[in-house]
Amino acid sequence: MTLSDGSGKQQVETYSPRQRISSQLLAPIGQGRALPDVLAWLAGQPTVAASLVWENATGVASLPAWSSAQQADLVAMFARAWNGTASGLVDPPPNTQFPADDSLPYTTLDATTSWKLYSALVGWSLAVELSGSLSWSVTTYDAEALALLFDARQTFAYARAPNAYYFDFDQGATVPAPPDVALQFLAQNSLVSLSALDSIAWLIDWAHHNLIHFTGALNTLNMEQQWQYRGYPPLSRVLAGTPYTGNPSDGIRHRTAGCHGTAGVFHSLLRLINIPARKLPLQGHALIHFPTEGRYLTHGDDPYDRAWPSLHPVTPASALLIDQAHFHQWFEATSGLSKLDLGLHDKPNIAQSLDAKQLANIGRQPRELALQNLSNYLLNEYCSDLSHGLSHSAGATLAFFKGLCGQAELEARGLWTRLDAKLAALGGCGKVPPA
Repeated sequence: MTLSDGSGKQQVETYSPRQRISSQLLAPIGQGRALPDVLAWLAGQPTVAASLVWENATGVASLPAWSSAQQADLVAMFARAWNGTASGLVDPPPNTQFPADDSLPYTTLDATTSWKLYSALVGWSLAVELSGSLSWSVTTYDAEALALLFDARQTFAYARAPNAYYFDFDQGATVPAPPDVALQFLAQNSLVSLSALDSIAWLIDWAHHNLIHFTGALNTLNMEQQWQYRGYPPLSRVLAGTPYTGNPSDGIRHRTAGCHGTAGVFHSLLRLINIPARKLPLQGHALIHFPTEGRYLTHGDDPYDRAWPSLHPVTPASALLIDQAHFHQWFEATSGLSKLDLGLHDKPNIAQSLDAKQLANIGRQPRELALQNLSNYLLNEYCSDLSHGLSHSAGATLAFFKGLCGQAELEARGLWTRLDAKLAALGGCGKVPPA
């Protein structure tokens, strides 16, 4: 398994110029048009209708089996979205649990709050679909992609006792925001494109420039200090930015709960423009899968990994996305599993099936890009080696690629020769910008 060497053989997709439709979504989604009959539309789209699934004490039911009151609630939320009326949801939703300071955080909602949040998320998503604003449509999706958007079990899990709903850590450690809040954020930041793949790339770009990994332990007290909420981070507070009361001098930042939280951010935001995003838990970390586009992030932390941005050339955010072939090569090929990308409700102990090489591939793509474009981070690592008089075999530059390739391969690919040439072109280590 080798890394690209900057020879030009690896081509990276770019998306320019940006063509935005975000302004259309800042106004009422319906743009003053007559309110469609959303139930009639769903009746004509039975596959979509079957993906609207809700679970409660009576069991699991798709839309055709919902009560008339449940269907009326969905119609009402759809109308709010269409006409530009606020969802009216409490944000963040009250956590019915009060975890101890030193316990793992968790968030549980009562049945009424959960239903209102779910019906609002689906209502807004369907309004965006029926508005015709997007160039992609849920009517083309398979059952698994539709489930990520419309099956309530992909938002939270139902517990018969005490008749409540909790957020499953394996689906992303982020509490969704009201749909009108999330959609307004996407529109105001011009993150909705004529292409679903563009929209994903632009959200990666926003995350790169804004998100930071939280600090400290994954416990309830630290969550409260980071986001002022005793549970998983509320999406609206990640987007708005919060102070860290444990270190007030750190200021207000867009903090995310690491790779798990970022997977939740992507899932919760992109669902509002009908782009499924799924967290893939792996060895204590999380990858992100975009099934309708056949793309992956090799780690939820990839967007804000300092290793990949370059001074020349500027590396587009889309370059962080790997395709299905690379995912198979890096994570599936020798794992003993025919398909790591398992069904939505399958949770085997994947970690035991992966070898050391595959585990090293978690977060690999930023290092690929660093090697390809000699990022500022890599240049600074090499400059540190030079200042300490370290050889190639003992330096941080080689350690940066540990698990992916060794010194002989990097020497053969001219890494240190290329680093010396780039430093000379910049005018020496003193001219390298910080990562």
